[in-house]
Amino acid sequence: MPSNGFYENYKNNRRIGAVRGFLIVFLWNLLMKFGWSIPAWVFLAVHYLFGLPLWLFWFALGIWLGYVLVLTIVIAWANRCSNGPSESNPNKNPYSITDNDIFLRKKK
Repeated sequence: MPSNGFYENYKNNRRIGAVRGFLIVFLWNLLMKFGWSIPAWVFLAVHYLFGLPLWLFWFALGIWLGYVLVLTIVIAWANRCSNGPSESNPNKNPYSITDNDIFLRKKK
């Protein structure tokens, strides 16, 4: 069977899909938390109007980006933790058929 080239490698490599998904979620979180960047834009406006140092704008913007990045990492980590296999609980239904029941076994 011939290989589909790059797409075949993309399908087989789960890390590429995970990084792409993380970036999409990070950009979505940036969009959702855009209101938290308003202080940075205020600092930029004050810089041009009154001559406040520009590093305050970059500092506020970096805090916003760092907050959204940490939030995205924590949510992705929590999602990976919850995707583990669940414990198999014993069947407590008295009417279910099990292999241990002598009279309820299915005949082969």
